[in-house]
Amino acid sequence: MKDNFSTQSDSYARYRPTYPPEFFEYLYSLLPVKKMPGIAAQVTDR
Repeated sequence: MKDNFSTQSDSYARYRPTYPPEFFEYLYSLLPVKKMPGIAAQVTDR
């Protein structure tokens, strides 16, 4: 398999979009079934 990503990984990391924790909390609030309380905090703590 050809590697098309390694030479561009620095650019990806530099320009990758970031989202505020409130965005993930909002998305989580839309889920009809919430099986993982606090998932928004876990996602944004990376």
